[in-house]
Amino acid sequence: MVCRLWRRRAGSCRPPPPPAGFSGRAQCGDRSATRRCGPGTADGASGTADAGCYAVHVARLLGGSIPAVTEAELQTLRRDRRIDRAMSAQLLFPGGATGRVRASMWSRRLLSIRAGAVGTAGEMHVTNFVMPQLFHRLTIRGADGRVVRRERMSGHPSSYAAQLSAFTDAVLDHGPVITSAADAVVTMGILDDIYRAGGLPLRQGTRQQ
Repeated sequence: MVCRLWRRRAGSCRPPPPPAGFSGRAQCGDRSATRRCGPGTADGASGTADAGCYAVHVARLLGGSIPAVTEAELQTLRRDRRIDRAMSAQLLFPGGATGRVRASMWSRRLLSIRAGAVGTAGEMHVTNFVMPQLFHRLTIRGADGRVVRRERMSGHPSSYAAQLSAFTDAVLDHGPVITSAADAVVTMGILDDIYRAGGLPLRQGTRQQ
């Protein structure tokens, strides 16, 4: 499903660790999953538009701006070469920071959800930023490699409960909308750029009958 790794071009950075991926094998390997993995559906883009939205969004958060897609590689299903099962893309941010996002719904790696940022002052790594109530870990190391901060999220509330609470606050009490529709459009625009760079057609919307 999701993964991504960052590297900032600032001074003398150490090489970043290799990226990982997140895959949910049952969904794109199942021939009956035509809605989720079909090229003509709004959410059926498998590796990129389904799982990649998480990777691209966290890349935007850590990069602090909207990146350009400089390169992308999409692996497709044998039964339909229009459907991507895994994605890897290179990003370039204004100011020179570079990044890489990976996402898959069907790959050799069973499960891996990670994010990271590497700079001159240190590096940060997060395990399971999507569902932090399960096996979450955040580690920050200084430039000398020593751990300066380590955190684990508790299992309560779960990410689902937190999302529901934020939704009810926004609807009933006019609380802040943390991720707006406009923000989602920016992420989807980057996903479209990944499809273009990878040589696959853009995903199409669906109409309710």
